[in-house]
Amino acid sequence: MIQMDTTLDRPRVTVIDIARFYAMALVFYGHFIEELMNLKNPAAATHYKFIYSFHGAFFLCCSHTG
Repeated sequence: MIQMDTTLDRPRVTVIDIARFYAMALVFYGHFIEELMNLKNPAAATHYKFIYSFHGAFFLCCSHTG
């Protein structure tokens, strides 16, 4: 069995970890609100458009930082 070295060479940055949490939450919320948008809810459609305007790029930036 191959073992991975999980030790870090540098300390974790708390702000980046918090940003990653928000990025993951936005991905989850975007997928959740999509179901409500399909039910013709105008507020859900507005949330969906807003979240999908940036959450993918935000998640990508946070996941490659650090």
